[in-house]
Amino acid sequence: MNKLSKSFFEKGNPQDYTKKSSFWEREEPKIQSDFLCRPYIFNLIEKLKPKNKTITDIGCGEGYVCRYLASRGAKVIGIDNSEGLINSAKKIEEKDKSGIKYFIGSALKLEMVKSNQVDIAVSVLVFGHFMLEEVEQAIKETSRILKANGKFILAVPHPLMYICKPKSKWIKFNYNTLNYFEDSIANITLYNKDKQGFDISARRHKFEDYLNLLINNGFIIQQIIEPKPIKNDLDTFSEMWGEETSIPTYLIIEAQKQ
Repeated sequence: MNKLSKSFFEKGNPQDYTKKSSFWEREEPKIQSDFLCRPYIFNLIEKLKPKNKTITDIGCGEGYVCRYLASRGAKVIGIDNSEGLINSAKKIEEKDKSGIKYFIGSALKLEMVKSNQVDIAVSVLVFGHFMLEEVEQAIKETSRILKANGKFILAVPHPLMYICKPKSKWIKFNYNTLNYFEDSIANITLYNKDKQGFDISARRHKFEDYLNLLINNGFIIQQIIEPKPIKNDLDTFSEMWGEETSIPTYLIIEAQKQ
């Protein structure tokens, strides 16, 4: 078996996403990251003036972020390895006609996108599924499709979250302890606002792994964000929140291709 295909067989593989695509289908915030991560992504995109720019969402799921980008006037390409989620995205596109182009594909091989074509690449909570060598391969592919000086906005689960395991009804940690300095698998269950669960085997990497792989593959780190929930977040589905105000949950990196 190809080493780069091992993650396919863990919890949260493309087949799992297809079988439970309804968990992800939404037109408004539904899961923790919709409150605590994606709004920060949107704010970064706004500052980059997305109108008429080509933006690729790597691991787009059912198109939640893609639809926002299209609403801001961007030319959007959405890519995901779950056929079910792409089908869900296409159904909405057929109805709303936003001009979004969706493809079934892997972040490890973005063959449907030409080199030096994209102004901004976005990936939200996808690279956390990958082994470390896969993270590097995905970063190289992202660099390939970006134009010179193109932007890459990468969001991953915060490496410390898996060590500290903040109490929260949005997420359940199905393991005892992990060593921060060892790459490891963290089996977790994500919950949506309706308290439906989705099991994932996340691969936990160190903070320095993400930064060094970006730097070593030609990116300049421009900004690091560790989102903290605001009062409005905590007042929305308040029973779901726990220690997110004191323990980081997500890490967002803004980088630029040299």
